[in-house]
Amino acid sequence: MKPVSRARRWAFGLAAVGFVFAGPAKAEREPGQARHVEVTLDVQGELHGPASGSHEGARQPIAMEARFRFLETLEPPGSEAVAIRRYEQADAMLDADGGAQSL
Repeated sequence: MKPVSRARRWAFGLAAVGFVFAGPAKAEREPGQARHVEVTLDVQGELHGPASGSHEGARQPIAMEARFRFLETLEPPGSEAVAIRRYEQADAMLDADGGAQSL
């Protein structure tokens, strides 16, 4: 099994996590209220590296499965954070470049 490059793992992992947790900052609950949140992410696609200089472009299949479970508590208005998350589970598996990696 060929290992996935560290740069690819980080780039894809950060993009996926950013996508999962991007959302409006407007609070729909009162400060101090907590809720349990479960997020499941199953993604399949293709990485595309455009040609540059003497390097040929490339396309490779990629798949990622992620599970996040956390307790989210809203902070009062004016706080540094909108919410505090306490993770019970944060697992991801990335399959790219011919190898699978746990993130």
